[in-house]
Amino acid sequence: MKRLVLTSLWIYCCVSGLTQNSDAGAIIICYVQQMASFPGGHKAFAEFVKKKIVYPESAKRDGKEGVVMLQFQVDTSGSVPQCKILKSVRRDIDEEAMRVLLSSKWMPKVIGECKADSYMKVPIIFTLQ
Repeated sequence: MKRLVLTSLWIYCCVSGLTQNSDAGAIIICYVQQMASFPGGHKAFAEFVKKKIVYPESAKRDGKEGVVMLQFQVDTSGSVPQCKILKSVRRDIDEEAMRVLLSSKWMPKVIGECKADSYMKVPIIFTLQ
């Protein structure tokens, strides 16, 4: 039962936004109708990354692999205007992950009938075959 309550609370926090008007002391709760997502879902995003990634030659030569964790903004047009590295592998691999993510196009978050900016996290995995 405790797990169900915590899970429900986590889901509620993920799909609602909470803002407070400091002048009036009012709290406004907005329900997200659609979270930002990549067209076609997770599989389509994985295929997009696989197709766009150009493994840096120096990383290949050094046999370097790893996971770059990125946080990024999806704006109201679905573009990714900014991203930052949360977990780095090394500079050339990090830059390639950022280049690919910044070139992606997403479906923006929808609150009510309005599109809204959102922030997301994604891992991009670099492995040599």
